[in-house]
Amino acid sequence: MEKTRTTLDQWITLQAVVDYGGFAQAAEILHRTQSSISYTISKLEQTLEIEIFSLEKRRAVLTKQGEQLLALSREVTNKAISLEEVAKSLNYEGNNKINIVIDSLYQSDEILKKIGGLSRSRKDYDIDLKRVLLKKQMFLKLKIMIY
Repeated sequence: MEKTRTTLDQWITLQAVVDYGGFAQAAEILHRTQSSISYTISKLEQTLEIEIFSLEKRRAVLTKQGEQLLALSREVTNKAISLEEVAKSLNYEGNNKINIVIDSLYQSDEILKKIGGLSRSRKDYDIDLKRVLLKKQMFLKLKIMIY
């Protein structure tokens, strides 16, 4: 497996310079210094051995190669963001699930209010509520499972 020589930070920095209109604006948005932004772009150009920006009237303008790289970098960073979102969802899958079984003979208004409050305040929980007519043997099994 081949290792990349560029970083996501370099590609995100490139996008910020273009999207926000310059090195100074990108620095402000990314909470970095302008020299840090310049250095990051310079290192990216050195690593790729390509000119991404050219100076025209004291303004950095994308070269044709820079435009191509920018389009591809957007695809890469979007994929990286998607990958992180999937990874986060894997962490929560099944971990934050609450299964509640209530005997249909039980007066459940108060507990339903509390469950409703919990589901509104904790959107990261998946609450499954079932009302069933429990038989004595089933109740004993549930009681054992709870402990």
